[in-house]
Amino acid sequence: MRIKYLHHHMGLGDHFCCNGMVLELIKRWNVDKMFLFCWEHNLENLKKLYLNKKVELIPLKGHTDEQRQINQYLKNNGVSLDHNGIVDWLTGNSGDYYQVGFGWMEHQCHKKISQHISCDQCFYMQTQVPYELRFDGFSFDRDIERENQVYKELNPNNEDYIFVAIDDITRNMVAPSRKCLNSKIKIIDNPKNYTIMDLGKVLENASQLLLMESSIRCLIEAKIYNMNKPKLNLHAWRGAIWGNNSIHNWNLIWQDCSETLCKRKYPMYQGSNNTFTINGYHKE
Repeated sequence: MRIKYLHHHMGLGDHFCCNGMVLELIKRWNVDKMFLFCWEHNLENLKKLYLNKKVELIPLKGHTDEQRQINQYLKNNGVSLDHNGIVDWLTGNSGDYYQVGFGWMEHQCHKKISQHISCDQCFYMQTQVPYELRFDGFSFDRDIERENQVYKELNPNNEDYIFVAIDDITRNMVAPSRKCLNSKIKIIDNPKNYTIMDLGKVLENASQLLLMESSIRCLIEAKIYNMNKPKLNLHAWRGAIWGNNSIHNWNLIWQDCSETLCKRKYPMYQGSNNTFTINGYHKE
């Protein structure tokens, strides 16, 4: 059995951004099982994300000592971290453990190419996976029956509504721009008793989505979601979308309620004579 261990950045949004990359590496390397490290608190969403895929999740405790926990797990399972100084992303023949981002993103991607490139673009450059797979290659078996149930529970009268996820609940921070909300229309605040993976129909059928830069924003970039109906608003109090890594047009809303229309053109990062290929990012 061909097995690999993959460690990319472990925020929930990072997992959504890296889904297409993970699935491409599984196919490219012809692995029977890809062990993927994650935080334990994201496990419920990630089990749904990788259901029926060749992925086994390895949850880590808490939210600290990430590398120490991983090193201990690999040591306990007899997995070497050695790549002989070379990482072969095309064949996967240079070891069993592969790390995406972190030092490579800081020292190679941001310092040597551009600090304006988003994290997920750096991930795809490093692994030499075409960046369009971040959007086209995202694959997840949506549970439509569950999505319909959640939709009916959150909007039993089938009203027009806006979906709001602009507060940083984990840090008890309320968005300063919450005062800008239109109270004349039904508001569905990001519910905490449902997994994000079950909100697909709710997100697709809102008249507007009001989001901050977050895991939900990362999720709806996947082309399996139809974003033709909702007007997309990004409350930019935590910063705007970094590095043009979006396929959508966004209306940016600032703390003083002023707005800026931000049009995105695909492909995302393409300066003069710069392009993405299977071999990564090139200056030609």
